[in-house]
Amino acid sequence: MHPAYIALVVLAAVLQLVVGWLYLVSGLVVPGAFIVALLVFWVAQVVVGVRLVGRRSPWVVAVPVVGFLTWLALLWFGGEILGWTA
Repeated sequence: MHPAYIALVVLAAVLQLVVGWLYLVSGLVVPGAFIVALLVFWVAQVVVGVRLVGRRSPWVVAVPVVGFLTWLALLWFGGEILGWTA
């Protein structure tokens, strides 16, 4: 593998771990059932990321970005529409 691709994969993996951490610490605002759903979604993201690495796709870096944007959308939706508060 090309060193630049390896760096891209490492970046994606680190970002995915950060997204997982954000999912875990959201328990102050997000109800428990939604935390479980987020963690299941995170595992699915990891599976997609591993498959993309197997195909040597540069789209692997998009996986944590999608995870982060999903987290932001869920927090916004929960706060504005469902009335979640800390």
